[in-house]
Amino acid sequence: MKRFWMLLLCLILLTGCASDPQTPSSPETEPSFSQEQAGVPLLDQGKAAGESGNLLYIPNPHVESMACPEIRLFGNGLLLYEHTVNGMLQLKRISLEDGTLLAEASYPMDASASVQVGNGLIGLCDSNGQVLILNESLEQETTYSVPLEGEYWYLNQELETVYAFWDEGLLSYDLEAGQAHWLLDNAAFVQPFRMGSGYVLFSYTDRNDQKTCNRCLNLSTASMETVPVEGFISSGIRRGEQWLLRRDIASGMYILVDQENAVTFTCPEGLVELLSGKRHLLITDGSYRELSLYDLEGNFLSRCALPETEHASVGTDLVWSGYWQGYFFRDTYDNTAHLMFWDIDTAQEGENLPVTSLDAVQAPESVVEKELYQQAADLSRRFGVDIRIAEQCALDYSHYQADALLDPYQIRYALNVLELAFSSYPEGFLSQLPFDTMEQIRIELVDNLRGKEGMDTHPIDIGGFAQENFDHYLIVFNSLSLDTQTVYHELSHVIDKHLEWDASLRPQALFSEEAWLALQPEGFRYAGSYTDMPDSIRAYEDSGYFISSYAMTFPTEDRATLMSVIMSDKTVPEENPGMAEKMRYYAACIRDCFDTEGWPESTLWEYTK
Repeated sequence: MKRFWMLLLCLILLTGCASDPQTPSSPETEPSFSQEQAGVPLLDQGKAAGESGNLLYIPNPHVESMACPEIRLFGNGLLLYEHTVNGMLQLKRISLEDGTLLAEASYPMDASASVQVGNGLIGLCDSNGQVLILNESLEQETTYSVPLEGEYWYLNQELETVYAFWDEGLLSYDLEAGQAHWLLDNAAFVQPFRMGSGYVLFSYTDRNDQKTCNRCLNLSTASMETVPVEGFISSGIRRGEQWLLRRDIASGMYILVDQENAVTFTCPEGLVELLSGKRHLLITDGSYRELSLYDLEGNFLSRCALPETEHASVGTDLVWSGYWQGYFFRDTYDNTAHLMFWDIDTAQEGENLPVTSLDAVQAPESVVEKELYQQAADLSRRFGVDIRIAEQCALDYSHYQADALLDPYQIRYALNVLELAFSSYPEGFLSQLPFDTMEQIRIELVDNLRGKEGMDTHPIDIGGFAQENFDHYLIVFNSLSLDTQTVYHELSHVIDKHLEWDASLRPQALFSEEAWLALQPEGFRYAGSYTDMPDSIRAYEDSGYFISSYAMTFPTEDRATLMSVIMSDKTVPEENPGMAEKMRYYAACIRDCFDTEGWPESTLWEYTK
């Protein structure tokens, strides 16, 4: 699911009409114009559009014969291209002087094909192994057949090297020499985000530690560079020394990095794009019909409002023209593309974008004794987790809410419980739990933890909950009911998620939900709810397979309940062979998944009578 949301985000960041999220931007060059124009200057053909007074609609039959093309700058013209329903890639090149057609062509290319503007040439490549190099007349100059796998292909600026991203790695291929070599292997779930100005940001899972990494491929040097911001990002683009990075879909938080400076801002709706050329920041409203422009410090520059039209989509692949001192872009409605021009020098009123320096983000003031923060920090370092107390806790969660725990005696008690529980695991085990994009296990100690109204949560006695977030796994404990058994229970949920992740990377992994379900009594089905327990399940309460009725809600609760009981020295009795068999399987799965060097011959959870 996470991968789904991460792919969905890449699509949202581009246009509203079926454009390829991996399509690159053009190089940042200015067109050269002749002194004599063949016809009426392009902008003189325009008609005022919208109500902002700075927007022109430029009627052009060559543009309007297309439905939803991408636009790039190429020489002294605009390059337009789109994939047609009959499997063709249609390309047109029109003059920036007067809009006349300079060239057009169509080539059979699959929908994954990328179009890249190089040094006076155009490169087309798709995952079927086809690479075409076109001249300014859109004629084929060179054709290559490339024996590579991969869904996403990119060319360097010289159009000499292909970079192929596929699920398990990254390859480079020299077109002239016909030689390939690995840039990245021993990887999984390789996913490019965006290409911009000669760079491709991408994520992948390192099979060695099963953690997700973010990297930036420099297409000119074939080097892989680190992203300048720590922590999880869901998408991003780089243009020169500027980066636009997005944290996650839910928060709408972005980070803009300009060399050594980094600012953050939020935009939960609309589109955000870092443009080439002038290095402007483009933001649209939720309707995608109002476009606002800012510099990299968040200062307002211009705004334009498109006419309200049903079933419209605006392209955010804006092309800067130094000759006309404005942006060309495509607006599609009635299944027809329309060429638009945005004059950014026309005075407009607008507010600056609220940005905050990352260095300026201050932690809240301490509200309890310094010694308690120190105790939490010491335990965090010792066990490889992140323990938060008092004002450090979020308190408002997706399905739950809580009050701040401020009683120093209760905080100290809760920290002591955590220390006792964590000491029951093999040394270094907790630091192994993070996986995928998670960098740490975060633990928050709160008061009066309760479920939100209307949520399917356990109705009474909420001791804690575990929740997978983007860059951490969150475990929240209700301090008033905290004991070691509760800690074991919630940590088991994290173990579960790690087992699932490991099984998705290793076909030979021991753990599977199918194998677990095969260990249940015949005819049994988990309730699938915390609040709606079918009467048919009650027949299994004394079957010897389940600790309690709560264990029959979900498979993960079954495992967590077993784990917590056994680790609390309440062993599974011999007269319950069903429970014992399930626990032996679960323990074997843990041994199979984690690095067990230095572990005792038998861990606390591996003891059963």
